[in-house]
Amino acid sequence: METSLARWFDENGLSGELSFRHALPNDGGMGYGLYSKYHQPPGTGSEDDTIAVVPHDLLLNAQTVFDYAASEECPSRDLLQCLQSMLEDDDCGIDERRVLLVFLLWQRFGSRSQLGRWQTYVNILPADLTTPIFYGPPEDTLLNGTGLEDARKAKIAKLLREYTAMVPHLRLMESEPTLDDLPTMTFERFKWADGIFWSRVISFHSSLEEVNEETPDYHLVPFVDFANHHADAKLRWQINESGDVELRLTRTGSVEGFARDEQLFISYGNKPNSELVFIHGFSIPDNPEDSVVLQAPFIELAADDDDDTAQASLRAKKLAMGLLGIRPIIELKRIEPDIKPPTLDAAMDKNSLVVLLLSVSSGNLSPSVSEDHSVFIGGSPIEGAEELIKVYDKTTCSELYQQARKTLIGLVDQKLAGLQSVGSSQADMTSAVTSTLVHLRNGQLSILELWKKCLS
Repeated sequence: METSLARWFDENGLSGELSFRHALPNDGGMGYGLYSKYHQPPGTGSEDDTIAVVPHDLLLNAQTVFDYAASEECPSRDLLQCLQSMLEDDDCGIDERRVLLVFLLWQRFGSRSQLGRWQTYVNILPADLTTPIFYGPPEDTLLNGTGLEDARKAKIAKLLREYTAMVPHLRLMESEPTLDDLPTMTFERFKWADGIFWSRVISFHSSLEEVNEETPDYHLVPFVDFANHHADAKLRWQINESGDVELRLTRTGSVEGFARDEQLFISYGNKPNSELVFIHGFSIPDNPEDSVVLQAPFIELAADDDDDTAQASLRAKKLAMGLLGIRPIIELKRIEPDIKPPTLDAAMDKNSLVVLLLSVSSGNLSPSVSEDHSVFIGGSPIEGAEELIKVYDKTTCSELYQQARKTLIGLVDQKLAGLQSVGSSQADMTSAVTSTLVHLRNGQLSILELWKKCLS
């Protein structure tokens, strides 16, 4: 399979000085990876040197799939029939992601897709994924307290609703059933396609200075998507003027160089373990980007206020955050263990601080929203987080800051208790999924313990 894919890359115009193969044992068994074909001594390369080029006609996006499905090259009409059927169904609908999900399902499991152009590539994609929606016991219990347990349930429920809407169309890609046949377009396979999509997709719009909304954003890029992640990567991807995708040296790659047969990595971005686990199925021990996400701790009016007034205050706070573009979460990141922040604003990003202060505000410091959806605090119009910070001055609003600190301590204690209730006693298990979750849990515990120390 590996040899046939390498041959497929060569036959379809891939060029460069990287090879594709199973990761070596000393690389931690990461499945497949990209390896250098030559030795480059430190300091002899230049940043942005091109190491490999994937031609644009190998890339997969929604437009490519539609064009291919309608072409004479496509071995069957099933793919096009499914896509057109979804387009005509107002209750189902279709978007870039769904087009690529349909293509993955067709190419991997379709009844007459064996000669599809991307068959060799799609068939080598991993069959078993390690993201939370595929967890079973005991791994799923280790999600408790991390915040991912609810995200996992919500994701599965969302996928099931989507699958239910799409499955009548997906069945158009199955063979005519017999009494002995089982459905091929199952929910488990639909989850597989979604997992493959999110763990490998590249957003082209994110790399462009000017975006044409009519051009596809989501792309699967064969070869590049076999590159593994490293925070200090020696490669990065870049779209060239011809629409090809190049792998180029980063500054680290040009300065440090690399050995022949060294695995070369790209960076998936500065992501905490919770995101890496949820999207990619792995975590990084002592990840410097680790964080703990807390929901906005809305504190209502005093107990002697009637429920209607309290609920109105709650609705105003939530509406104000939405109108001001403020995400209702508090993110706690790693901090130096020996630093005790004298103020909350010294230890939190602006969004988290504003959310905390808005949540615990009351009286004249609590937001109100007019009929035209303007936000006011104490009669002053508020248009963004910057103005909120000025209104919530830590000197004039010292009591608010004290309440915020007290509330945050309570949230940290509550989160610590939730994480510690399911300890890492299963860390000695051999399951790679379990060790990944232990990294996630231990990282969150260390962050919370440091925050508790600094807040006390």
